[in-house]
Amino acid sequence: MDANYLDPMLRPGLGGSNHRLFDGGHTIVGAVKAAHNASPDDTLLQEALGTIEALFRDVSTPRGLPLATWDKSTFDAVAGSLQTNFGIPKSWFYELNTYDAGDLFGGAVGVVSLFFGWNRASTETFAQLASGMALSAAVSTNPLLMLVSVVSLGRAFHKARSTDEYSDLLDGGIKGAVSSGASLAAVALVSSLGGPAGVALLVGISAGILACAATKKLSVAVVADFVTNRAAAAVRAFTNQAVVAGDVVFDGALVTGRLVASQATAVGRSAADQTSALASKAGAMVQRGEESAGRQVDEIQSAGGRMVDADSPESSAEDPMGTSAERAEPFTLGLGNSEHSAPPT
Repeated sequence: MDANYLDPMLRPGLGGSNHRLFDGGHTIVGAVKAAHNASPDDTLLQEALGTIEALFRDVSTPRGLPLATWDKSTFDAVAGSLQTNFGIPKSWFYELNTYDAGDLFGGAVGVVSLFFGWNRASTETFAQLASGMALSAAVSTNPLLMLVSVVSLGRAFHKARSTDEYSDLLDGGIKGAVSSGASLAAVALVSSLGGPAGVALLVGISAGILACAATKKLSVAVVADFVTNRAAAAVRAFTNQAVVAGDVVFDGALVTGRLVASQATAVGRSAADQTSALASKAGAMVQRGEESAGRQVDEIQSAGGRMVDADSPESSAEDPMGTSAERAEPFTLGLGNSEHSAPPT
């Protein structure tokens, strides 16, 4: 089985310790060919026993046996693409393409469970098996158990489509994932604390059983109705609170508006009163100014008239003194003409 790996010419391109995936001698077919070519004198029974012995010896090692033989460059390209694009480690991809004794045991348990429940199990049971085995296979990189989970999921989907039990399909998937997740988490916790493998296995089984019992009455439809009702109640409560808050804000705005309007009216009235008072004072001042200006104009006109009379030549001829005639003029004007001042005698 290791003939190609032991060849110095082929060994550098076979991946070192991972050579079983690339040398072509560690698959079941490759092992049969290797046993047949080992010795021409071996009988068929000896070849079969030698093949089985070699396969069991290699499957009990951590590297295990490959499901199929890969070309080294192709494997590196695919593994590099998965790690770059999806963050899947190359080691995980290698484990997914190989199986060991633990993987054989897990796959056998899955096959037995599927076999005994094929005709009697419900849609929910098949979905529970499928999701639980798929999660376990993904965590433990068990390709055999993953194949069994795919078959179980196909059977569950077929039954759900035949009986229109899609809600049961979803319920079973959730329950299986929760139970398997609880079991794996418990095993990982005990292992991280340094507990022995037997204790970790016992704790994992117990956690899985408890999780299965806790989710036995779980129903997606009930959960959906509960969530819907809670959400509707929350929306109604929020709406009511929003209405109340809106009323409070509206009332506050109304009161504030009225207060502002009242203050604005008072300010307007005060401004109008002050403006009216100022206008009245200004009118009175203007009136007094007009009266004073009128008196000053009259005085200026009167003084101007007297100055004109004093400068007239006729007035100087009649009264050489000037001043007596000027003083007598108001009297003469007051008495009128002398011919009409007194009746004839």
